[in-house]
Amino acid sequence: MKTVVITCASGIATSTLVVNKVKKLCDDNQIDCKIIQCSYQELAKFADSCDVIVSTLKMENTFNKPMYFAVSYITGINEAKLNEQLLEELRK
Repeated sequence: MKTVVITCASGIATSTLVVNKVKKLCDDNQIDCKIIQCSYQELAKFADSCDVIVSTLKMENTFNKPMYFAVSYITGINEAKLNEQLLEELRK
């Protein structure tokens, strides 16, 4: 099982949209995953135990984990490309 941390500024608004997209992506592709939704300030306490970080914030990756910028899930622009990248990582 993969653990995906999804973060936004508050851990409530845009991350909820991204959680729904990632959950559907995993379900549609038979990927067993645990999703943790959090604010940017909470990210550090989950980063060590996760496999992937998906963020709606453009930030420096100081966690030594694969990180994906999720603005495509909000705008719809290049969403398929982000799906491909995330699936490739989750299938490892």
